[in-house]
Amino acid sequence: MRRWPKVHHLTGLCRSHIHSMAATELFPNPVKHGARASAWLESEISSWIADRIQESRSINVKQESEA
Repeated sequence: MRRWPKVHHLTGLCRSHIHSMAATELFPNPVKHGARASAWLESEISSWIADRIQESRSINVKQESEA
């Protein structure tokens, strides 16, 4: 489980952006740990990052083939 500071470090995204993305299912939802604490599953964050890398590389390959 990763708390907010580590998620921010890994993604480079601000808290409000992550929460708005999670609300629209574009980012993994945190797991609640009591009334005020939340954490994200490390596997879900790693998978989300890997997906962004794959999308970026797919776009770059497509752009190069069109040129």
